[in-house]
Amino acid sequence: GEVITLVPATSDGGQERFRVSPDLPFLEPPERASLDRLVSLGYAFRCLERFVAREDETGTTMATLPSGPEASFAFNAPASGGSLYRRALAAGVSDVLAAYESAILRLEQDILRGVTPALPAALESALSGFALVLPALHVTLRPVIERPDLKGAPLLHHLHAAALAAGAPQLEAALRSLRARCYRAMYQQLLAWTVHGVLVDPHGEFWVRPVEGAGGDGGVYLGDFDESGAAKGTGAGGAALGWRSDAYGLDDSIVDGDTAGDGGRSYFGDAAVIRRRDGETSSDDAPGDDGGEREWHRGFQVSLEALPPGVELPAAEAVLFAGRAVRVLTRPRGEFAG
Repeated sequence: GEVITLVPATSDGGQERFRVSPDLPFLEPPERASLDRLVSLGYAFRCLERFVAREDETGTTMATLPSGPEASFAFNAPASGGSLYRRALAAGVSDVLAAYESAILRLEQDILRGVTPALPAALESALSGFALVLPALHVTLRPVIERPDLKGAPLLHHLHAAALAAGAPQLEAALRSLRARCYRAMYQQLLAWTVHGVLVDPHGEFWVRPVEGAGGDGGVYLGDFDESGAAKGTGAGGAALGWRSDAYGLDDSIVDGDTAGDGGRSYFGDAAVIRRRDGETSSDDAPGDDGGEREWHRGFQVSLEALPPGVELPAAEAVLFAGRAVRVLTRPRGEFAG
């Protein structure tokens, strides 16, 4: 019969698992318990390895999609068709699995040379460094594995909470390392935005979001985004629901007019009318030649839902300000199509 059997999930919430077949009468209870723990270690490895392979495949698929200026904004990306943060997490998990594979190879060589006896207790002792980490990582990452749409700030919050609740130093160190991998991807986005004024966010994970056709005046958006990444509750010339129009000391509806945009200019109409504080109005007769005013007030916003742990709203607004300033100061007038 089979040496390893599958124990299906139970109705009371117990997860499926593998164990040594009970039809092996020559195994003593201590040996069976040691082998069951080794089998659970292998099962956790298999699940994590499949997660890494799936994320690599998803990243490869997304890399083959058409690229260009229109693909550089979050609202053009599929809702769950990829994630920079998940790929970074998968790379960190791959490092942990590589260390486990190296330990297995060393153990195999020691057994062949007679250094380590081929006994369940000896095998378990040799792999004791992974006996806690791998199964616990599998349990922690199970929501991530089961939900391909868990990415961005929710993923960072999940890893942050898991690291705080880890308890065991080895597990905490592993989770902090995985979290640092994801933060590294976020720092690359932060660098691109604040230094070059470029939003590198193909999957809508960064807290700075482009505004598509919103009639608000930039700032902080308190609500959600639809499947295309556009702010829900927006309309032609209407501010988004939950929009903080006072976030930058601006008048309500500082910009009116056609916001649908066309072709190369995704956000701005051809003839917007700018209303100023003193009530004076002026028409912008030259399409896009506004010195960056429309780009500054209506191009991008901060999404509170996308703020990761450790990034407060004032810091997020400062990052938004820096990126806007770089875009306005480094581009010729009238060329703010993204």
